[in-house]
Amino acid sequence: MLNTKTFKTLFASSALLWSAAQAHVVVTTDTGAFESQAGKYQIYRMMVPNEAVMPAATTRVRLQVPEGMDIWWVKPVPRWTYTLEKDAAGRTTALVWQGMLKRNEFELFYFFAVNPKEKDSILHWKAQQTFIDGTVWPWDGSSDLRPDSMTLLK
Repeated sequence: MLNTKTFKTLFASSALLWSAAQAHVVVTTDTGAFESQAGKYQIYRMMVPNEAVMPAATTRVRLQVPEGMDIWWVKPVPRWTYTLEKDAAGRTTALVWQGMLKRNEFELFYFFAVNPKEKDSILHWKAQQTFIDGTVWPWDGSSDLRPDSMTLLK
């Protein structure tokens, strides 16, 4: 028989895998996992594909940093620039990359962070993908067609 904690973990893991299968902007650990340890130093990667169904080339990707996470470093990507959006206290609240991603291409963006300390919590990665024609597709969980990527903290 499953106890409540085991059930919650299984449910959350299933939801994470489902969201990753549906999301077009996907954040995982550098090893491709959808879970990490609370309070741990972690390398994350964000995969951004530009599939044939996309309206045009991707020119900008903005990733909102989950509350309680500290971003330390960002790995530069050739032909892309990045900026860090910060709040009044100097905390990084979003990572923004600008460049060019044509149809049927994808890019991986890496960053190094410290996870929040709350165990058994879920990080929600809300992203915006902007295309050369000005169209913005939110990957923020605002609809079933636009799920956000998630990471389970254990």
